[in-house]
Amino acid sequence: MRVGIQGWGSEGDLRPMVALGARLKRAGHEARLVLSVVDGGDWGPLCSRLELPLKTVPEQMEHSLVEICGASKSIDPTKVSRRLVDLAFFPYLERMYESALALCAQSDLMVGLFSSWYVKAACLKTGVPFACLHYHPGMIPSRERPPAGFPAWRWLNPLSWSLFGLIFNLGFRGPGRKFWESKGVPGPGRVLTDIMMSERLNLVATSRALFQAPSDWGDRDRLVGHFEVPLDDAASWEPSAALREFLERGDKPIRVGGAYGLVPGVFAVLLR
Repeated sequence: MRVGIQGWGSEGDLRPMVALGARLKRAGHEARLVLSVVDGGDWGPLCSRLELPLKTVPEQMEHSLVEICGASKSIDPTKVSRRLVDLAFFPYLERMYESALALCAQSDLMVGLFSSWYVKAACLKTGVPFACLHYHPGMIPSRERPPAGFPAWRWLNPLSWSLFGLIFNLGFRGPGRKFWESKGVPGPGRVLTDIMMSERLNLVATSRALFQAPSDWGDRDRLVGHFEVPLDDAASWEPSAALREFLERGDKPIRVGGAYGLVPGVFAVLLR
């Protein structure tokens, strides 16, 4: 199959998409990437080593991370996210959508991030099947588990998901609905499921060591584990002397990390 992979974000959002492209290529498929990079990263060298066609849209964003992070001095916890989408998302939305249309024309299937709703709009416009990529399992409705931030009272889960969806619907006053309708795509009835998910396939790239898929997810919602660049294709790297000394001193450290920085950003987009 010809698979188009497109997303917007920082390294934690985009590296797994590159890794997915590499795995698809190894399985005999033809994968193409279109990435919109908010942190100034250069994915060209890695994609060249992996022999993955890459287009960056735009080639260079005009903002700086220093400028965005300056908003962190505010007592408003959503200000950084609002600054991020104002400087790095909406100014490039039309170009990202046009690149999605072009990628659809070259693809039998499109894979897009849940936050990159312009990709799904392009798929609906062209009729190309759309699969949605998630890194956070708390966005997929389940009778067995509550949404992110809600109490784990199983009997309350249906109501919790209804309220969770209502928050998105009430807050979605403009961006997604107006943009879709401007492209001749019917506006969504439910933001959470119609815009931020796929009706065909949702891939949840979360470690099975941290999360077990609910039994009611079915075939549409798949827990697939982390997407990692194959080790033999990864760039060679050597730690600094200071880091090496830290790693070798005392007990082995434990690293805790994540790639969910855009979840607050999506809420900021919906509630602006």
